[in-house]
Amino acid sequence: MIRESNDETTDWSKIKIYQHTDESYFDEKGFHGDQLLDIKCLKDLLPYAAFLTSMAYGSQDGTYICHISKRSFVDAEEEEHFTWYLNYIKKLYRRCKRKKIEFNEDYVLNEMSWWSDKDSIKTLFNRVKEHPCSANVKGLHDNMHQYCRKRLEEDMIKAGYTPEQAYEWVYHNNKTW
Repeated sequence: MIRESNDETTDWSKIKIYQHTDESYFDEKGFHGDQLLDIKCLKDLLPYAAFLTSMAYGSQDGTYICHISKRSFVDAEEEEHFTWYLNYIKKLYRRCKRKKIEFNEDYVLNEMSWWSDKDSIKTLFNRVKEHPCSANVKGLHDNMHQYCRKRLEEDMIKAGYTPEQAYEWVYHNNKTW
């Protein structure tokens, strides 16, 4: 996931990482209000890999400038995917109501045959069937995004974090050290 780096040869003073805050904004002069993170080695940088939103080779002194989000890209993308699928199932629910046909699992599985994760379809179907208007995607995870989380956790452990610290950061975005 993270390219091998040699902490002895990397000039960490030339890497500036800014974390987005609620007061952040962007205008024609650049970013304002982002918080500068204290990065002195690869171990400091690694937990933020999934939060990277942009990177640029900065000023004339060769500084690299990165901006990271408040939320992991993996989490945001996974929620976006599940929200799209949930909205599609809600659309199928409304279609069934309008045509006065039964909204059942087989119908949804058939209509969403292009999506390979049948367990997630069934879970979303049950949520829509129980609460058509207020169904949500909270707590759902798919294999692709879980794989990304697992890789980050493994890389953090290799970099020197304890398994507990890596798990808390990756799965709960909770810095316990």
